Amino acid sequence: MEDTYWLNPVRRGWKAARTNALPGLVIALVALGVLVGYHQWPAFHDLLEVVRGWKLRFGFAFSALSTAVFGGLLPVFFRLIPAETRKDPQWRSLPFFVGFWAYKGIEVDALYRLQAWTFGDTTDVWVVTVKVFIDQFIFCPIWAVPTMMLGYLWKECGFSVAGVRERLGRRWYLTRCLPLLIANLGVWVPAVAIIYSLPLALQLPVQNLVLCLFVLLVMMLTREEGD
Repeated sequence: MEDTYWLNPVRRGWKAARTNALPGLVIALVALGVLVGYHQWPAFHDLLEVVRGWKLRFGFAFSALSTAVFGGLLPVFFRLIPAETRKDPQWRSLPFFVGFWAYKGIEVDALYRLQAWTFGDTTDVWVVTVKVFIDQFIFCPIWAVPTMMLGYLWKECGFSVAGVRERLGRRWYLTRCLPLLIANLGVWVPAVAIIYSLPLALQLPVQNLVLCLFVLLVMMLTREEGD
């Protein structure tokens, strides 16, 4: 019985990881293109320097607004483009998604700043490796994924704390968080390695691009599978 409790979440996570393989490859290539373009294409470098200037000027306000747009606003609007989904009540949750991802933007920016302060704002292989490890194997399992799962579950329960408690169960981390962690590793480990290879002020903007692409690509694949 105990083996089943462990194996079922792992199997679900592995199945989702295979589904995310194509989005992960596309996203990694896009992120790699941003990194190469920043160093090799002067016009693109200048464009990113403008974004970098906005980030340096507005700080956490930029992080909150940009992540709210790329993580919350754009995916919801994309979902509502097909005629059959325009009556979807998802748009009513738009304030939640915008507010939730605005908070997450501040949280991720704080992580990037803390790591830069601790290990340095350099692109040495050792520094990038350590940052990726802390990001994906400490921060995500302990905080990022559980809070994201709880936030979305709270919305699904009609913003009822009692409803969340009822649906969680005793093994909530194993059944809800572990599959998500496994599914996202193939996407986010290479993406985060590229993100940490950029200057600090560009890490959050590129993370937002990766976040938006990931959500949109998964939505497209889900829709195609349902057709």
